[in-house]
Amino acid sequence: MAPVKERAIPSRDEFWRTIYPAQEPVVFRDAGQRWEILQPPGSGGEYALLDYVTTIAGDRQVSFGIGMPMDGGYMHYAEPADGFGSNVAQLRRRFGQFARELRREVEHPTGHYVYAHSIAVSSDLPELLPMLDPPILRGEELKGGHWRMWMSSGGHLLNTHFDAFQNLVFVAHGTKRYRVFPPDQYANLYPGPFDQGPFRATVSMVHPRAPDLERYPRYARALATALDVELRAGDVLFLPAHWWHTVETPGFTIAANYWWGHTERERRLARSVLLEGLLHLRSLPEYQRRFWRMAMDYYVFQPDGPPHEPLGPAGLDMTGAPTPERLKMIRTALVDASRDSAAQPVDPGSLAPADALQMAPSVAIELAPGDALQLAVGGKPASRISRTDLDVLLQFRSPARPLDVVDALVRDGYEVQIGEVMAMVRQFCHIGCLVRAEA
Repeated sequence: MAPVKERAIPSRDEFWRTIYPAQEPVVFRDAGQRWEILQPPGSGGEYALLDYVTTIAGDRQVSFGIGMPMDGGYMHYAEPADGFGSNVAQLRRRFGQFARELRREVEHPTGHYVYAHSIAVSSDLPELLPMLDPPILRGEELKGGHWRMWMSSGGHLLNTHFDAFQNLVFVAHGTKRYRVFPPDQYANLYPGPFDQGPFRATVSMVHPRAPDLERYPRYARALATALDVELRAGDVLFLPAHWWHTVETPGFTIAANYWWGHTERERRLARSVLLEGLLHLRSLPEYQRRFWRMAMDYYVFQPDGPPHEPLGPAGLDMTGAPTPERLKMIRTALVDASRDSAAQPVDPGSLAPADALQMAPSVAIELAPGDALQLAVGGKPASRISRTDLDVLLQFRSPARPLDVVDALVRDGYEVQIGEVMAMVRQFCHIGCLVRAEA
């Protein structure tokens, strides 16, 4: 395998002017030697950073996984009978308990590796944010940018997957080994169900240590393009979005990474487009699929440049960003006027989570000045609404109970409670946006 390119840490201007636009992996050696997180307060030693985090977050809850010895450290799908879950047992305990379990496994290994993965620093460990301050990110306001922490006893291998975010990986203690593949190896890596991998990422079905080339013959082509790199404390890897990667953590390791590039809402919208294609285009005859592939290339992916003429009605200009007119057109009349006219109004004060509700036929959602959203009831402005509230409201396009709405939002990654949704629902009922559905 060829190695990932190495170089000294660039200036912020050089990173954004030359390295980032190339969208190829690069490792910066000893890039973090002056970062405060490499010299945490305390007595020093192998567990210095873990001990420091324990002093500031020992009583906070943290989620972590425990592996099973029979899996040999390979993190992948559970048995088929268990669906698309992970073969790692997930727990939620105080950070101090996690730290004790991690040290126990490092010092007296049993094969049950302990791994706290993807800890949200801003919400769970905000005290560490000042210690994570790479010069190449200073002064940059990056869409969706956020830090994550990864703490492990080691002895595990994560299956090959890709992330939709741009990624800077920084090792604070220990070692991580990456094998990366270009995005164009998608088909040769035999991906499983989209976005339904064991850790909510699309993963390759091929075992990276023992590939079955009879079952997955094209994987040999992917291996010919692979790049390898071993990261040690102080090293930083720039891993562009959609580059596939396998990650091996041989021993006790603490790492951080910074993801950016889009918001979770944008990711869900793009995913919805793909799922719509799977539902409605995949089953068409081949000649129709060929036509729609050409149309998508012309209007969406544009390999030959922007289309000669805009697509569809006035304001739906596909050559640039969505115009206010296009957004208004999309958000107006989201409710079909032919909806069941027998739907009954509901008293907001008497509403219960078990009530089945639906949007009233007279409700429209329009673009208000400043790109805000505005509810109109019977053609008259009723209330402004946030994009988050819109996501809740749209769950009631067909009759649904608030409890079902909460479940749907949680599956989509929202952190919501039934009380929050009920408060929104009562407001919507008060202004006539939601009505009780006929049983």
